[in-house]
Amino acid sequence: MWVEFLLACIVLAGIVYVPGCLFLKSFRSDWLTSIVCAPVFTIPVYSMLGVVYAQIGVAASMATLVVPLVVLEVVIFGCSLARGTVRFAASLRAGQQRRPITRSAWFGLFCYVLVAAILAFFYYVQTLDGAWSFAQDSDNSWHLALIQSFSQSGNASMLDATLYHDLEGLGLTTLVPVTGSFYPAAWHILAALDVMALQVPVSLAANAVNCLFIILVFPSSMFLFLRTLFEKHSWLLVCLGSIICLGFVAFPWGMVLSVSGPLFPNLAGFSLVPLCCTFFIRLCRGGSRRRMAMLAILLVFGLMALVVLHANAAFTTALILIPFCVYQIFLRIMNSGLRSSIKPWYAVAGCLAFLVGVAVIWYLLYTTPYLQSTVHYNWASYASIRQELVNIVTLGFRVPAAQISLAILVFIGILYTLYERRYLWLTVSYAVICAFCFVGATTDGALKSFLTGFWYTDPYRLAAMAALIGIPLATLGLYILLQAVKKISTRMVAPEKSKSLITILSVALVIGFIAVNYYPSYTLPGRGNVVTAFGDYETCNILANLQDRDNLYDREEAAFAGKVKDVVDPAYCIYNNADDGSPFAYAFEGLNLCYRRSAAQLLDGGESVQSELLRNRIDDLASDDEVQKVIKDANIRYILILDLGGEITDERCFYGYYTPSKWTGFNNIDDETPGLKTLLAEGDMRLYEILPVN
Repeated sequence: MWVEFLLACIVLAGIVYVPGCLFLKSFRSDWLTSIVCAPVFTIPVYSMLGVVYAQIGVAASMATLVVPLVVLEVVIFGCSLARGTVRFAASLRAGQQRRPITRSAWFGLFCYVLVAAILAFFYYVQTLDGAWSFAQDSDNSWHLALIQSFSQSGNASMLDATLYHDLEGLGLTTLVPVTGSFYPAAWHILAALDVMALQVPVSLAANAVNCLFIILVFPSSMFLFLRTLFEKHSWLLVCLGSIICLGFVAFPWGMVLSVSGPLFPNLAGFSLVPLCCTFFIRLCRGGSRRRMAMLAILLVFGLMALVVLHANAAFTTALILIPFCVYQIFLRIMNSGLRSSIKPWYAVAGCLAFLVGVAVIWYLLYTTPYLQSTVHYNWASYASIRQELVNIVTLGFRVPAAQISLAILVFIGILYTLYERRYLWLTVSYAVICAFCFVGATTDGALKSFLTGFWYTDPYRLAAMAALIGIPLATLGLYILLQAVKKISTRMVAPEKSKSLITILSVALVIGFIAVNYYPSYTLPGRGNVVTAFGDYETCNILANLQDRDNLYDREEAAFAGKVKDVVDPAYCIYNNADDGSPFAYAFEGLNLCYRRSAAQLLDGGESVQSELLRNRIDDLASDDEVQKVIKDANIRYILILDLGGEITDERCFYGYYTPSKWTGFNNIDDETPGLKTLLAEGDMRLYEILPVN
C-alpha cells in the first residue's frame, strides 16, 4: 500500500499544481510565484466545475475535471510563451530584462519543503497503521463517506453534498434526508479525484491529501508570507521560518488529531491563509497596474479557495489582517498632506471608523440565518482563568504539553515588534486571537458565541489560528537570538576567531531548539516519563490510527463487510446500526446502507418517523404492518449487524450517541427472529435477508 500512497501523493501534487502553475505563468508571473500560488487557482476551479457538471449532467472524473483543464492551460501557456519570446527579444534590444528570482529564494522554498517532508514522515506517515489507516471518529465517518459518494456517483458538487447521491430521485422512502446541500467540499473533491484515478481506498486518498497540504501547500504558503513580511531583512530570517513553520503542535498537527474531528477541511483551508494574507499585503504596498490587477485576481481566487475548503478560513484571514489594516490607515493618514496638528486626530478617527465598520459586518454575519447552527455551536469551557493564562503563555492551549522553547521565541519576537513598529500589527493580531482562545476556554454564553462562534467555539481551531500568526513572531525571535549571539561573540573574542565561534554557537542554538521542540516523549532514568508536545501528539495519532485495537470497525468487521458485498444485491438497501461502525462499510465497500455515517445525522430533528419506527420495532417485521410498509417503501432487503445484541462491553465500541435503549428493535434481532434468513454469520456479526411477506 505504501507504493500506492506515494503514487497518490504524486498524482495529487500534479492535480493541484500543474494547471495552476501554467495558468499563472501564462500571465507572466515568475516561476516561484506560479508554483507556490497554483493551489489558489486549481482548488476553486475544480470546485466550480463540480457544480457546473452536476447541473448539466456530466459525471466528474479525472477525464472531465483535470484533463481538460490541463490541456487548456498547456495551450494558453504555449501561446503566452510564443508571445513572451517576442517581447523578451524586444526587451533585450532595448536593454531591459526582468530581474530573475534569486537562488536564495529557491533555496528558501526548498528548505521549507524539505523540513516539512522530514517532519511529516516522522509525525504523520509513521503514526499511520498502514497507508490506508484512519481515525474512526464520527466526523471522519462523514468525510470518508462523502469521498466515496463523490467518486461513486460522479457528482462532485459542493452545492449537492450528500452521502446518498445514488438514492436521489428514485422516489424511495429514506430514513434520513438524502437531498444534498452546500458543504465546503474541496478537500473531499481532491481525495475523490485520487480515488477515481488510482482506485485506492478512500482513507488512503484522505491521508495523501493531508500529506500534500502538510508538506507542500502550507510550507510554501508560509514561505511566501514570511518572504513578503521580511523582504527588507536578510534571507536568513526567511530561511529560519522553515524550522518554525511546522513547530506549533496546534497547527497543522492539531488538525489531524481526532479529538475534535478530525478537522481535515480546516487543515486545508488554514494552509492557504498565509497566501491570502500575502496577496492583501502586497496589494497595499502598491505597484504597477498589471501587478495590482494580478494580485487582485489572486486574492479573489484565494478567498474562493478558502470558502470552498472551509469558510472559517476566510474569517481567520480577516481576523489576522484587521490590525494590519488599522496600521495601514494610520500610516497613510500620518504620511498624507494634511496639517501636522490634525493628522493624529484624523488617523485615530479613521482607525476607529474602520473598527466600527468591522464590528457592524461581524454582527451582520453573526446574525445571518444560514450561520446560526455554526455560531451557536458550543464547546464547553474547560479551564480556569489562571490555568488558561498559563496555557496561552506556554503554547499549550488545549494540548496537555507545553512548548516552552517555542514560547520563548514568540516572546522575543513580540518584544522585537515593540522596537520595530512596522511589525507591531503581528503582535496585536496574536494578542487578539489569544484573547479569543481565553474567552473560549474560560467562559460560556453570548460573548463566547459572538467572538468565537465562526469557529464553532472550538478550542482546537482557535489554537490553530494563534499558531498561524505565532509563526512569524517565533521566526523573528529565533533570528534576534542569532543576531544577539553574533554581537556577543564579536565582543568576546578577536575578529579573526569570531566568525567560527558565531557559526558554532548559531548552529548549536538552532540544533538545540530543534531537539527541545520536536523531540518525542521519553523516559528520564530516575525521573520517570517526560511528555513533550510532539510526543503527546504522536501518541494520540498512533492510537487513533491503530487498527488492531478494539474499535468500531475492526479488521474482522471490515473483512465481514467485504463478504457482505459479494452476497447482497446492490439494488436493495441494507438496514444497519448507525453507531456500531457499520457506516464505514459504505465508505470502503460501497454497501448500500441506510445509515452511512454515525447517528450524528439523526440529531437536531434529522431523523424521520420511519427511522424511529424501525429502530424500535424492526424485530416485529414478520407481524407489524407498519414496519413491513416502511421496509417495502425504503427498498430494504437486508439487515447488517456487527455487534449482535447491542450490549456495550470492553471489546465492543460504539459512538457516544449510542445507548441500547435507542435501538431496542434492532438489538432484539437474532437468528430466531421470524421473517429473517441468515446469509452470513461470524462471531457476533450477522447478515440477514428479509423474507417476503405472505
